[in-house]
Amino acid sequence: MQAQMIIMRDIIYAATGHGADFTKVCAELNLEPTDLNNSDVWVPFKQGAEMWNVVVKNTRDPLLGLHLGEEMSPTILGMLGYLMQSSRTLHEAFLVVSKYFELSSTMAKFSVEERGDRILIHHESMVLWRHQYPESARQSVEYALSGVIKLCKLLSGKKIVPVHVAFAYPSRSVSEYERIFHSPVHFN
Repeated sequence: MQAQMIIMRDIIYAATGHGADFTKVCAELNLEPTDLNNSDVWVPFKQGAEMWNVVVKNTRDPLLGLHLGEEMSPTILGMLGYLMQSSRTLHEAFLVVSKYFELSSTMAKFSVEERGDRILIHHESMVLWRHQYPESARQSVEYALSGVIKLCKLLSGKKIVPVHVAFAYPSRSVSEYERIFHSPVHFN
C-alpha cells in the first residue's frame, strides 16, 4: 500500500496552517522537505499512515482531518483532480474518482453507488491501516468525506449537503461533525 507524495505534501502544508511546525513534521516523518515537491514519488504505507498521527499531534487538533477537509482543493488528487474539474456533473466527477482512485492511493477505497435518486459515496481505509493505525485511518476518512462536501461546493458553485452521514468509528464532538456536514451524523 502506498500514496502519492502530493497528497502528503498538501496535508502537511495545510497542517502548518493549523499550527504544526513544518520542519518538525518533516523530521518526524523522516522526509526531506524537498521530497514533498516530487509528484512522481509514492510514499510507502508506514510513512503515509504515520503522517496523520504526526500532524494531529503537532496541531493538537483531534478533528484535524475534518477541518482540513473543509479546505480541500481538487489539486490534492493531481491529475485525478483535474479530471474532476473537467467533468460535466458532480456525479460524473465522483465516478471518475471512484474509477481511478488507486492512481493516487492504494491505502483506501473510494466508491460511488447509485441507489434510486440518491448517490452514495463510500470511503474506507484498507483493513491493515485501520488495524495498525486506527486514528490515522479515521483522520483520513474524515478528511476525505469532509473534503467531498467542499469539492461539491467548489465544482458546482452550490451548497450541497448529504442526506445521511455515517462513520464506522465511535462518536466524538458530534456538534462539530454536524456543523461540517450540515446533516445528522451517525457513528459506530
